[in-house]
Amino acid sequence: MRYSRSPQSRGHMEEEEAVTDTFIRAVAAEVKGHGAVYEESLRERERNNPKYSFLLHRDHRRHAYYRGLVESQEPSRAEFEDDGTNSVYSTDSAEESERERVRKTGLGKLARTRFESMLRALTGKRGEMARCMAFSLEHAEAAPEAYIIVSSLLVDGTAVPRKVARLHLICDILHNSAASVPSAWKFRLEFQSRLGIVFDHLANIYNSFPGRITAETFKKQITAIVDIWEDWIVFPPDFTSELRLRLDGTIKESTPQQTTVVVDTAPKSDVYTSRFKASTFKAAPPDPTPSYPEDEDAMDITSDLDGEPVDDVDGEPVDDGVDGVPLEDDLDGEPVPEDIDGEPLEDDLDGAPIDVDGVPVEDDIDGVPLA
Repeated sequence: MRYSRSPQSRGHMEEEEAVTDTFIRAVAAEVKGHGAVYEESLRERERNNPKYSFLLHRDHRRHAYYRGLVESQEPSRAEFEDDGTNSVYSTDSAEESERERVRKTGLGKLARTRFESMLRALTGKRGEMARCMAFSLEHAEAAPEAYIIVSSLLVDGTAVPRKVARLHLICDILHNSAASVPSAWKFRLEFQSRLGIVFDHLANIYNSFPGRITAETFKKQITAIVDIWEDWIVFPPDFTSELRLRLDGTIKESTPQQTTVVVDTAPKSDVYTSRFKASTFKAAPPDPTPSYPEDEDAMDITSDLDGEPVDDVDGEPVDDGVDGVPLEDDLDGEPVPEDIDGEPLEDDLDGAPIDVDGVPVEDDIDGVPLA
């Protein structure tokens, strides 16, 4: 009976196939060389990286293999031998035929040997960098084999200038990963999942320099490469910030954010409630009432000024004219007529005599005739 694999299980197997024994041995060698404290910090830093599942989960099928390498009493052997041959030869027919036989996601034995030879001979010259970069792009379908460069960076006996040259090679490969080459984009994911342990190793080198000037010069060379990655936006900003922290030997503590949820237990009402707060406004002060001296009263029309009647202004008598012209009973030079529209002004309104509340208005008020 045949059983079909679900897409989830196939994806899980492809992910585990990308984590090769060589990479596990490289991680185990780093942990074994730096102790349990480093292993705990690596576990904290890579807790979200699926490539380190063998380190994070005890029930992982490769965890026992990893623990055996760490706890082994035998000295750990570097996964990349810098003492091997560095003779670079051109691609021959044997390598091409081997490429047709092996799986596309990996390098054949001959291709691996040639690439390792180029890495050993790498000194930072432009021609050497171009040759290694071109080989990587030609074998972009085998992007998971990028761990070979990572392993070459973790060798303790490798000279520091050669390590910096190999880091520049990673920079060139990342820069050309945006080219229109099939599977070239995979290099970004592969290096992003593996560069963390490289910067941990570079931090150990930085702290091992006896002289301060030499250490700072080395650090500037590494941070200049990170600056280029930030300018190209090769990696997310959080990842490049993490690389800087790991180069300094610090761990970015991730404290879980506590969110306070306020639950309103008051019964809801459909009646609209205004949010206007009267306390934010103050009543306007009352209009100031005029105050008078205690020995004086408010001035009215018939009062005098300092005991003298007001009959003149500035010594001139107050006349009934304006600008020397007496006020006559005319309007604009015309006498005021005693009728309106030819009708005499009588003591009635609309034919009815003028009265107040039904009582006719007499010619006097309170018995005093109207003068």
